Amino acid sequence: VSGIPMGITFPSLKDASWKSKHPGEQCCQILVPCEWHYFEKHFKPPLSPSESARHAPPHMARAEQEEYNDLKEAWRRKMLEALHHHYPKTE
Repeated sequence: VSGIPMGITFPSLKDASWKSKHPGEQCCQILVPCEWHYFEKHFKPPLSPSESARHAPPHMARAEQEEYNDLKEAWRRKMLEALHHHYPKTE
C-alpha cells in the first residue's frame, strides 16, 4: 500500500443533506494518478467524432475486454487495501 500516491476523500461528509437521503451510508472516492500505458492497449478508437474515446464510460466495449476487467479488478483490490489500511473501520 505504501508508495502509491492517492487521495482518499469522503464527499458525503461535506453534503449536509446526505444523511437524510442515505441513512447509514457514506460515499468514498479514491483518486490515483496513473500512466496511460497501463490502459492504452485497451483503447478502442471511436467510430464517430461524437463518441467518447479515451474517457469512455465503464459500459463501453474495450479492446481485450476480459483482460481490461481483470486489470480494473486488480486496481480495485489495491485501492480497497489502501482504504482499509488508512481507515480500518471501512473494512
